[in-house]
Amino acid sequence: MLLKILTCKEAKMLRRRLMALSAASFVLMSSVNVLAAPARSWNLSRDVMSIPGYPIVPSYVGNAVGTWSFWSGTVGTPLPLLTFTSATNVFYWGNVFTTGVVIVPGLSFTSVTANFTKGLVSLHPSPTQPVIVKWAGSTTSAVRVLARFSDIDPNCGDGVKWVVYKNTTVLGSGVIANGNHGAVFGTAVSVVPADSLYFVVEPHANYQCDNTALDVLITATP
Repeated sequence: MLLKILTCKEAKMLRRRLMALSAASFVLMSSVNVLAAPARSWNLSRDVMSIPGYPIVPSYVGNAVGTWSFWSGTVGTPLPLLTFTSATNVFYWGNVFTTGVVIVPGLSFTSVTANFTKGLVSLHPSPTQPVIVKWAGSTTSAVRVLARFSDIDPNCGDGVKWVVYKNTTVLGSGVIANGNHGAVFGTAVSVVPADSLYFVVEPHANYQCDNTALDVLITATP
């Protein structure tokens, strides 16, 4: 009887040790997952909100925010950088009448008929020139690209055309009718450090009221 009791105790102790070992293994595996390097990602709205001084008065001058920069013209030809200017709670590159403009609102507001959202980048082409957000991640990876174009000035105008390029290759394009709440584009593509992605808004016959919100998420995949 004593032998049987000791065997039961040993069995219980062994079971406890196995359970403790399993718990320790789970914690170790969980820690490995938690400490693993996070996926590399670039989000246009998140990144522009990291501009020094955002959202009120910037201590920033330039044409690039991290991996993003702001241009006008036709992809495949020499592109002029847009000139940076700032006002209280508004950061912008370019001129709507000549080059097109990229606007980063420091707060949500309505200007004439356009509804701007804090941190959400807006593109407005000029009468003759597309306006462009360029991404140059300087990375070698497969990436997942997700972009959303949305008309934020539905009260006038005739809509815009949007195009996404990898270098000079069109990855996707479409038309946003006036008042359209958004077009979503997604794709997977491989990139190397020399590659760039371009997110373009082009005018139609009427360039007025062409404020188009753009947000982009680019995520490197394993």
